[in-house]
Amino acid sequence: MGRKPPAQFGDMMQRKTNDLFLGLGIALAGGLIFWWLIPNAVVVPKTVKIASLSPAFWPNVLAGGMMLFGLIMAGQGFWAMRKQNASTDDDQDGSIKPQPNEGNDSGMMLKAVGAMAGMLVYYFLVEPFGIILASVIIFPSFALLYGEKRLKYLASLAILLPVGLYYFFTVAAHKPMPTGYLF
Repeated sequence: MGRKPPAQFGDMMQRKTNDLFLGLGIALAGGLIFWWLIPNAVVVPKTVKIASLSPAFWPNVLAGGMMLFGLIMAGQGFWAMRKQNASTDDDQDGSIKPQPNEGNDSGMMLKAVGAMAGMLVYYFLVEPFGIILASVIIFPSFALLYGEKRLKYLASLAILLPVGLYYFFTVAAHKPMPTGYLF
């Protein structure tokens, strides 16, 4: 007879099951938003000829992203569960070997709280400094928070990405963006 699985094994299986069901829930919520909420709540004038200028365009993009990433998360949970089950079935001596810890939950919680605090700081920086300068400040902060170590790439991206997005929205899409009091 095989030994009882270690507690860590049950925790990992529970996380993979949670990923599966959470992903399906996110995909379902995205689908409800995409196919029911947006068509019933967002008024789209008949005069809008360009789809990307429609008031429903970005909500549809975000809801579609929710569905896509929810399905990806569910798929990852499903395949991880299958892989875990296959590896325990193939074990020769009947014992279940513990897998390495998949992550520090308290560290992830601190990162999530840090990200929320960063978004709040960003919200208050946009009006006085404008969207470009606020993004140049916040983007590297988030990248460093989540472990990016390549400072050359980070510095160039922190400048090029906000400036490029600003000019795309102001020049190509003709959408005004906050410039702040300094400019």
